[in-house]
Amino acid sequence: MRFILSSIFIFTAICSSAQYSEWITTDRPCATMSPQSTGKKVLQIQTGYVHSVLESMGAKSISNGGNTRIRYGILERLDFNFGGAYSGYKNNGKSEFGLVNYQFNLRYLVFKGKGALPAIGIEAGAVRSRMEDFSGFENFEARAVLSLSSAVTDHFSISANAIVPDRNDLDFTINAGYAFNDRLGVLLEYYPNFVRRRTVENTLNFDLSYINAGAYYNISRNFQLDIAGFWLNDAGDDVANQGDLKGFQFQFGLTYRADWR
Repeated sequence: MRFILSSIFIFTAICSSAQYSEWITTDRPCATMSPQSTGKKVLQIQTGYVHSVLESMGAKSISNGGNTRIRYGILERLDFNFGGAYSGYKNNGKSEFGLVNYQFNLRYLVFKGKGALPAIGIEAGAVRSRMEDFSGFENFEARAVLSLSSAVTDHFSISANAIVPDRNDLDFTINAGYAFNDRLGVLLEYYPNFVRRRTVENTLNFDLSYINAGAYYNISRNFQLDIAGFWLNDAGDDVANQGDLKGFQFQFGLTYRADWR
């Protein structure tokens, strides 16, 4: 279950350019959030389907769901966004379908980037996740993301995030993107996360890591399709209760932009 919750969560970010670009820019399909905002009075919808497989101690669990995020530009450098992840799950032996988590955030472009200096963005908000026994939702947890993105060449870019999804965790991402042209590009990403164990030492330990790869295609300047795969690379330091944990995800989605200016 931890894999499903954490890996669905990571479908909330990737590449971009200026705060309002001629071609659509989106947080899909990988995990790295762009520092860029949508632009003032611009509405953007990012949504996708997720197929997840988790294997542990000889048992396999399969889930199907998705995630959606809606963004709206309040100012040229500031946008408000909300959304959530939804998936099939079992509640008291009965299969159901519903929200896994939902969140609200503000994103601000601190620095647009210039030359070798990367663009810098921050996002802050709150997320509420379903409890492991699906009996209800936990209290809202504050979350924050620091995002850096640098265009190394006209076609190649590198982006990175430092993410605090709740008071106990700390995640990082590093993402390399290559754009063949204005319409087609590919992405490769490494995504580790760390959990603070409730021990006397209260240490921050390596938990899970993912290797992600994706591609996108712009059908038009305001409509993009994407596809990606996420592979559980390492089950971390604490696998005593999980056995040989393995997993992967496949997802595809789309982003649509409406300019209401």
